[in-house]
Amino acid sequence: MAGYQSETGGKRRKVLIADDTEDNRLVLRDLLEPLGFDIRGIPEIRGVPVIAVSANVFETDREKSRTAGCQEFLPKPVKPDRLFALMKKYMKLEWIYEEAVSGVSLSLSEGEIIPPPPDELGVLYELTMFGDLRRVREEVRQLEETDAKYAPFARKVCGYAEDFEDEPILELLEGFMKAGS
Repeated sequence: MAGYQSETGGKRRKVLIADDTEDNRLVLRDLLEPLGFDIRGIPEIRGVPVIAVSANVFETDREKSRTAGCQEFLPKPVKPDRLFALMKKYMKLEWIYEEAVSGVSLSLSEGEIIPPPPDELGVLYELTMFGDLRRVREEVRQLEETDAKYAPFARKVCGYAEDFEDEPILELLEGFMKAGS
């Protein structure tokens, strides 16, 4: 598992997110703002890279986005690594990757991640393996409601689940399961 951090020389960068669905815009905003990006909602976009995101992946749709002035096209669901790679390309960013610390907890900007008990990790692992990410979100939210110390863990897992990223969830769970054995 790797964390992302933007090295922008202290200045915040601006990104324009345009999507016809507000929930999709909010997911992307929530993904980028903690990394130091301002999200612009104003018409002046000169110099700001534009990346089209759509579930329509036919070449004609991609061409329409290029004609409209987009530099790149990302199919839905958005893969964070692909988005970050395009941002690096167009914004001349250098990403700093932080390797996960093996052990029972991880220190991240959102707080120390404290894993739930092993039996709960097992339930989450099975649900993730079966692809039931809706139930994974329900389980971790219930866990967070039971004890606030699990909030950073719940946010991390929910973030992956909302992006349909099952592999990072499995890696996170496996790391905690190994550390606990």
